[in-house]
Amino acid sequence: MPPAYTLTEIGQHEIGYTTYTFVSESEEITLSEDYISDFMAVGREYVFFIDHNEEDIYDGILGVYPVY
Repeated sequence: MPPAYTLTEIGQHEIGYTTYTFVSESEEITLSEDYISDFMAVGREYVFFIDHNEEDIYDGILGVYPVY
């Protein structure tokens, strides 16, 4: 099972787009709104669907889904 990330903050980048900060036990990832397709809630856990053939993790993120 992929690691779960908790959404800890929904922020605003200085040039105006929304940012989402996710934290797992071992890392923190901040994504722009381009990666987000569903409603996100601070405090909920999410998993990333990742294409591991991509060199850069940000290029490999195919989706972000809530943990039920």
